[in-house]
Amino acid sequence: MFNHRNWGDKMPRETFIAHRRDNGGEVEFAVDWPEAADSKLIWRWDAEHNAFPTTPLSADLGHGRLGIARALQAMGGEPPPDRGVTVHGYRYALIGGAMPPESSTQILRETLAELSPQLDQLWFKTWRPQIESEAMEVWVRDYVDLSWAELVDVLGGLAEVGANHADLMFRARNLVTFSRTQLVEFCASRFDSDPEDLVNRLLQGVENVSLDSGADMWAIAQKIKQHPELLDLIGSKRPTEAEIISVEGGPAFHEEIGEWLDKYGRRNGSFAEIGEPSWIEDWTVPLNILAGYLEVEDPRAAQESAIRQREELTAKLETSLSSQEERQKFLELLEAALPYLAVRESRPFALAISRASFRMPVLEAGRRLTERGILAKPDDIFFLSLEEIRSGDESQSSETRKMIEDRRQDYDHWRNIVPPAEIGGGTGGRTFTSRRLEGIAASAGKAEGLARVVMTLDQADQLQPGEILVTRSTTPLWTPLFAIAGAVVTDGGGILSHCAIVAREYGIPAVVGTRSATHQIRDGARINVDGTEGVVQISSAPAG
Repeated sequence: MFNHRNWGDKMPRETFIAHRRDNGGEVEFAVDWPEAADSKLIWRWDAEHNAFPTTPLSADLGHGRLGIARALQAMGGEPPPDRGVTVHGYRYALIGGAMPPESSTQILRETLAELSPQLDQLWFKTWRPQIESEAMEVWVRDYVDLSWAELVDVLGGLAEVGANHADLMFRARNLVTFSRTQLVEFCASRFDSDPEDLVNRLLQGVENVSLDSGADMWAIAQKIKQHPELLDLIGSKRPTEAEIISVEGGPAFHEEIGEWLDKYGRRNGSFAEIGEPSWIEDWTVPLNILAGYLEVEDPRAAQESAIRQREELTAKLETSLSSQEERQKFLELLEAALPYLAVRESRPFALAISRASFRMPVLEAGRRLTERGILAKPDDIFFLSLEEIRSGDESQSSETRKMIEDRRQDYDHWRNIVPPAEIGGGTGGRTFTSRRLEGIAASAGKAEGLARVVMTLDQADQLQPGEILVTRSTTPLWTPLFAIAGAVVTDGGGILSHCAIVAREYGIPAVVGTRSATHQIRDGARINVDGTEGVVQISSAPAG
């Protein structure tokens, strides 16, 4: 069992139902509980951040949860205990875990109230540039001349770098979430409409890095249309750089997509897994997405509509307030919360750059271990723990290779499994058989079309304009697909998840939190999506 946390042989075991990603078939999902009492609690899969199993080295270097604790402590708060279990590489968090003391919460609120008006300066001028500049230092550093001991020390320090960057990211999250909550509380006490819905609409139509990256990609796609041979090359297959440069318009396109990648491509499709190449290393994913942009409208068109709606709603609500003091308070709270979307998109974008930079020293270590015969290829290193790298023994190279081969096979097996959305608390054995899925109404509207089940971004070329994107969850890295999709349905997420926010920004229906869409809905099935009611209906099976 590929399980990064070894529970031992005597732990209480419970078996749940999971499903294969490729055909929806049921499989057993055995959980060895650390303590018998844990089986009585309810644990939820963190699908947004841990959509697939995590390799051992990525698990060792990923300390986002430590960043959460540091961010709270830096702001005077006291984090609750980190309660989580990892099963077959999938991370589960305790629902309704222990809360910090009320005195700590009060100090935190006072700090957030003091700092939230400074969010623009703190995040966009200080914290985000710090993350990105330090990440680039890791990225461009020359590791070839380091001794093995020096290189291992660098690897050991990456976890601290990641924790520091996560700290800054979560400080920004705490501030912008606080500002949004203040606005929700104000709207709840002054207006008759659903305050969450009001605030969602008040915070739409704001410039953000995800929309910028999509708009810039769309602009590149329009230039491709001027060159038939290049258009055929991009639209029909996965071209090499040499093939691109050899056709008319190719050199200019090569330069433009290179600039786009330098600006937006230092990321991969995963928060947790650094074993996956970044887009700037492997152009496959962005070129696949670019092909989809050849047949869609400018992504900024939907944003212009969102801006108009936001301005109209703001004016309406302001006018309805009875006093100048109330109107001033409303506008102040709105101004403080308005960066919500921009910060929401750029936080994980910055952290993705940080995480992707770790690949540079790791792959150099993998190359050296390959030269010494310990590894078969450099990226095998991701299947070793940091301690195993430190204590590597060249005399055991054959045993190491066999261990890595076994771990790869186990990893590939569990990567094809959709784990149960919840474990513990009597949730074992839950199955899903209905053709009707109920989730959270995330973005209003209705759509009917063919479902395209996309589990990873290297499958992005399968999504055709107007088709309904069905996936486990989305992150800012998935935003370019929203310009192509007619609607989005996800397993995970809530009303403030990335998918919900961006679907509203693009003006397409979305239903999130279905928990089972990716194994109930077969690729190519015809489905109806009601983003207003939060319902998905499977109307017919895939053709053929």
